[in-house]
Amino acid sequence: MGWVKTIAIGAGGVVLLAGLFVGWNMSKAHKMLAEDYSYVKGKDLPLPQPLPPATAAAAAQNAEADGTKAEEAHAMEGTLAGMHDEVEELPMEPPADPYAEALERGRYLYTVRLGCIECHGPDGSGRLVADALPVIRMAGSNITTGEGGLPEDHPVSDFDLIIRHGINHKGKASIMPAVDFQKLSDQELVDVVTYVKSLPPVDKVSDTPAMYGPVGKVLLAQGKLFQAADVIDHDYVHPAAPPPASDTLAYGEHLAQTCVGCHGLHFSGGPINGGDPSWPEAANLTPDATGTEGMTFEQFQAALQKGIRRDGTQMAPVMPVATFSKIPEPEVRAIYTYLMSLDPRPKGE
Repeated sequence: MGWVKTIAIGAGGVVLLAGLFVGWNMSKAHKMLAEDYSYVKGKDLPLPQPLPPATAAAAAQNAEADGTKAEEAHAMEGTLAGMHDEVEELPMEPPADPYAEALERGRYLYTVRLGCIECHGPDGSGRLVADALPVIRMAGSNITTGEGGLPEDHPVSDFDLIIRHGINHKGKASIMPAVDFQKLSDQELVDVVTYVKSLPPVDKVSDTPAMYGPVGKVLLAQGKLFQAADVIDHDYVHPAAPPPASDTLAYGEHLAQTCVGCHGLHFSGGPINGGDPSWPEAANLTPDATGTEGMTFEQFQAALQKGIRRDGTQMAPVMPVATFSKIPEPEVRAIYTYLMSLDPRPKGE
């Protein structure tokens, strides 16, 4: 029976070592999750405010009057040509409404380019993205002013912290994939917040919040997962506005930042950070033999907006092609131009 005792002792030793390994990693993970980021301050940017009803009505009336005057002036132009060298041009367009413009840009960013709709839903009340416990649960929170959501006076600085820094209002790292949004310009941040604050309140208290499970905590401690707040450069100086679309390479680089959450900080793909373990690895977007080498624009567009690979097969329904299908072609072309300009990297490096 000596061999039974030996096996039992060996098994006990393995269990003890496994327990020590898990315990040490759990302790490390708890310290990482408890790290204080309160030294990072969000930017308190002014938001465009909707015009008061009386002012909006007066502006519309003035714009209509200006348009009528302009039409009359143009009608008289031929008659006055002999009397005056030129006719003063009156404005044909109504004065710009900064709020309406920011609202429309914010709507596009939320529902299409930044993909906020994928986690927070079309109404902003939040949704469960992936329940892959004991590894991780990904879920978007209620960001409306309804019950379970945000207060009406939630400051822009707190939106900045969570969106561009991955830090919640308590100064702790958030599961939100803020690496995708860390280089958003001030204008884009203001536009998104303007749109979010325009959403009607929805009463929804989530019972499935985003969280790391015990296996996820071990992976976090081992560096197999990362928190956005741990890798973002919090000293980065955000530009006032995005690059002009005319600068295709710079504009493409700016747009492509929303791909890093899944495709990696170097766009070389591999396991998706914080994703469901059942998800396939993200593709290598660099022009390497394991990636996009030789890929035409048409093939890239089909992959991004239809989920169709170069060989004609359909991708797994992980990439939100329904959302990306709404990205206009000039933006798709700018992203393609930038990605094809990258140095080739083997997949996952």
